[in-house]
Amino acid sequence: MNMTNHHKVIIIGAGISGLKAANLLINEHNITDIKIFEARDRYGGRLVSSEPGYHNQNYDLGASWHHDILINSMFQEERKTPYRPYVIEDDNFAIVDYDSEERLDQCKKLNIMPVYNELTTFLKLNYFGNLNNSLSLRDAVIMYINKMGDTLTKDQKVTLLSLSRYTELWNGDSWNLISAEDCVGDHFGRNALVNNFGLYPNKYLDQNNLKDKVVLNTAVTSIDVIKNGSKKMATLTTGNNEVYTADYVICSIPLSLLKKSSENCKQLGSIKFNPPLSHSFTSALSKISFGSLGKFFFEFDSIKWSTDQSRAIQMSKNFTKTIELLDDLNLNGNFLTTADLKSITSETDEPKEYKCDDYPYFVLNLASSFKIPTILFLTQYPLTEYLEKLSKQQLYEFFKPALINSLKKIFKCDKTLKYSPDHDEKVSDDEIHLKNIIHTSWTSDPLALGAYTSIRVHDSFDTFLEESMKGHEDIVRFVGEAYVSEGNGCVWGAEKTAEREVKNIIELEMTKEVNSLKI
Repeated sequence: MNMTNHHKVIIIGAGISGLKAANLLINEHNITDIKIFEARDRYGGRLVSSEPGYHNQNYDLGASWHHDILINSMFQEERKTPYRPYVIEDDNFAIVDYDSEERLDQCKKLNIMPVYNELTTFLKLNYFGNLNNSLSLRDAVIMYINKMGDTLTKDQKVTLLSLSRYTELWNGDSWNLISAEDCVGDHFGRNALVNNFGLYPNKYLDQNNLKDKVVLNTAVTSIDVIKNGSKKMATLTTGNNEVYTADYVICSIPLSLLKKSSENCKQLGSIKFNPPLSHSFTSALSKISFGSLGKFFFEFDSIKWSTDQSRAIQMSKNFTKTIELLDDLNLNGNFLTTADLKSITSETDEPKEYKCDDYPYFVLNLASSFKIPTILFLTQYPLTEYLEKLSKQQLYEFFKPALINSLKKIFKCDKTLKYSPDHDEKVSDDEIHLKNIIHTSWTSDPLALGAYTSIRVHDSFDTFLEESMKGHEDIVRFVGEAYVSEGNGCVWGAEKTAEREVKNIIELEMTKEVNSLKI
């Protein structure tokens, strides 16, 4: 064995979970013989900020929030000594559509929020039991409207059907794909919006000379676990055909790449496991999905809109025909069959062409949060995949209806919108000029292939989590946002997996030492 290429622990990926694991090993367990391989030319993984934009501002293309601040251990540390500034947005969501001139959340006649909250409770109650796993979010919402139809006005039904798609912007996935069983997670407290969260990995890189342990531009292509008596050791091969060995491996590649690995795809960043991943694990991986949350930052010449409202939901067009067809069935709350659903839902199927008003958007007013003349739109699959391929001019033309609607109805701005990226002339008071668009490209990034975990119809998250926590051949452990229940899809959840798997490695090491003492 080439001892210069042997390490106690090898970590695959210099994202937040890999860096956290490295520092835990060093700081809490005095394990310093660590090597980290990162396929990218940078640190941080999906926690990254953009290049400076029109106003020399960087934007977070990955994580942006400390979620669930009541139980978020990472946020509790940040409260004591903040590494990056953050704001907690306490105002209610504004809700607008294209038809009404007033905000729907403020319309007393509509009174939509109690109904929306009841729908959320309905979904959490798992009302249809095991059937929920085979129901999409869209179908479950229609089931609710049918069940409670006599207590709802037509306007409430129409509004609720579109408003329910807000869940798409949490999952990064279409409501036609999302499983009704797991579409509404528990929220433990408010969320804190971070300014340049992409710099957060530096908090760990600045400790223990960690950069010296990271090898960039180096993907691990295979992991062989070899048994020598009762002892196991991992042999890793990189894309440069270099061979390393380790007592333990912490693997932090995204779920999307682990799925490709289990399918034996020759995808950059995927790993060939020998022996192969267990049948139960590969089966579980086939029943978990990956969403594509997109971010589109619209940089304007200056702040010419109200900063009173920090965030909003820009709804899609309304599905009036669907509600009318549902009412015509006259089921009086009785159970909708598959045939019933098919007969009324063609209007809500995935559009064949991409049009702005066919989709909902989460709208964030960065002028309110950070005094930046920028508005952020969040998008979902499959729209994100389409949009991330467009030119800036095409993005402007696509988003123009939603931008005008949001500026007018949410942010009280009636000025004429123009796109002038190449001109620095003085802008008149009656105009507002869009100067630049910055956006994600996760769907075309071969080392990401999307954003984070999504649970679709027929998926089984609990089975996946149970199998992933077993690791591979004991000594290969998996960390990242996907491999946790509370905090799934979040930075703090990824950090929790690092804590859990470092603990597992220490326990395995202690067991090994005890066994070596036995006569």
